[in-house]
Amino acid sequence: MELLQTPVEELLRRLFQGSVEWFRFFAKHSRCVHGKTRRAFKVTVLGVECQLEKSLMCPVCTERYLNEFSTLCASCERPIFPGTPVGKAGWEGATHPFIHLTKGCCDTMALYCGRWGGGNLITLHELDPEKYLAGTSSVAEHAFKSHRGVIENVD
Repeated sequence: MELLQTPVEELLRRLFQGSVEWFRFFAKHSRCVHGKTRRAFKVTVLGVECQLEKSLMCPVCTERYLNEFSTLCASCERPIFPGTPVGKAGWEGATHPFIHLTKGCCDTMALYCGRWGGGNLITLHELDPEKYLAGTSSVAEHAFKSHRGVIENVD
């Protein structure tokens, strides 16, 4: 017998499932045998110095991992790390295709298009295939095509 879930329970299930998938991806690609870093440290990612609070890996392995799987934000030119929600760089001549979903980089959350994964975009459809059709480029496009508003918790 299948139990019916409330919307909150369903959301928590999806968030937990996503967290587990990120942890599996991270563990699979980390291959660090040196141990966790529990203090703040600096790494250079794609030519930009970044301050990190802690990591599941040592600083050297963290830096190698982030250089391999990060991309740069078209707005601030700082790294977008794996697992980060991203928006589409919606202007002509953008140096990179994605932007951070922060007030400093993104004018509107309507540009939200997925999460930066292991070196590529995890699309809205891949994150929530029941809600977003394949090929949906942003929540704005989804709203225009479906004629409905979009409520999305992007953490």
